[in-house]
Amino acid sequence: NHDEASFVTLVDSVCQGLQARRAGPAISNRGILVIRGLSTPGYTNAVENRSSNDQVVAGPDVPFYSSHDPISLFPSPATPLNLLVKETPEVEWDPTNRWASPLQYGGKPSDGQDDSEAIQRAIDSGATTVYLPNGEWTFQKTVIIRGAVHRIIGCEARIRALGLRDAPALRVSAGSAPVVIIERLEAADPEVRMLENESKRTMVVSSCWGMGGQLTGPGDLFIEDVSSATGWVVTGQKVWARQWCLEGLGTKINNDAGMVWVLGLKTERSGALVRTVKGGRSEVLGGLCVASGGWKADPMFVLEDGEGAFAIAEASPGTSPYVSIVSETRRGKSKVLTNKGLSEDNKLPERLGAIALPMYIGRDLALAPPK
Repeated sequence: NHDEASFVTLVDSVCQGLQARRAGPAISNRGILVIRGLSTPGYTNAVENRSSNDQVVAGPDVPFYSSHDPISLFPSPATPLNLLVKETPEVEWDPTNRWASPLQYGGKPSDGQDDSEAIQRAIDSGATTVYLPNGEWTFQKTVIIRGAVHRIIGCEARIRALGLRDAPALRVSAGSAPVVIIERLEAADPEVRMLENESKRTMVVSSCWGMGGQLTGPGDLFIEDVSSATGWVVTGQKVWARQWCLEGLGTKINNDAGMVWVLGLKTERSGALVRTVKGGRSEVLGGLCVASGGWKADPMFVLEDGEGAFAIAEASPGTSPYVSIVSETRRGKSKVLTNKGLSEDNKLPERLGAIALPMYIGRDLALAPPK
């Protein structure tokens, strides 16, 4: 990692050295480097850092490392939250005789007519997988995912919500399968919040574009390769996200008393990237904040009696990077970290017209421990 603007994040990784190769460090760093859980068997050293300081990390095991000193506005431990990481649950593939399509129930893509009734009938048919063939499917009312269905898959299909500004196109409700996966769908109306989980079932959203959502039931959420122009609302649930792209105006992730873990967050336009309140816990490990659009009135991250650990790179294609990077409030007292850093001796690294946040830690040990 030899470019000073480069930002590398490694989580739960192994770099295996070979005895036949010349001895040396597993990682040579002159940029920005954040590690959570690294093993480097076979190397002389784990990390050789030449960015903010000349430092060698021996290894072979590195529980946590940041090439730049972590920053905190309030007294906090020097390590991130280390939230429990869960793998995305897999949903078994059914034989095709367990699949159903709205084509069988009168639905027809790309004709501009309401398909919600046909899609609902396919879901209620007893099938375990419902697929939407290629084309644009129109929703004029919310479709409920219930019964035996545990997979909704689009064959590169688009969904359009008409008249559903205050209701989702798809709502996960009670059913026999503990996990429901929604995958390979594109929203024709990316600024409409398309998804909701009101159940205790786990919802997995994978390989989707334009899919914002909210969690109103107790079920967990897993995100893989998903983008949207609307934010996500979390109210006490647990979220694990990998490769999450949020490009709308306003708050991207609102974590109200929940747990949100993100590996790879990409954002655009103004608004808080993550707002964590009421004992919520949020951890963002790596990603890119593209500070496009106009003046950024909101901080990049907001903590209000919550906990957070954030490591992310910023790039400003114009002249409007974030000025306030973290706003943290503890028990009525507020502090703000600006893009100038804490002091002349503790500045944030500059990159591409903006800054990098190698690691911010806001951990209040007076809060009740998480369940």
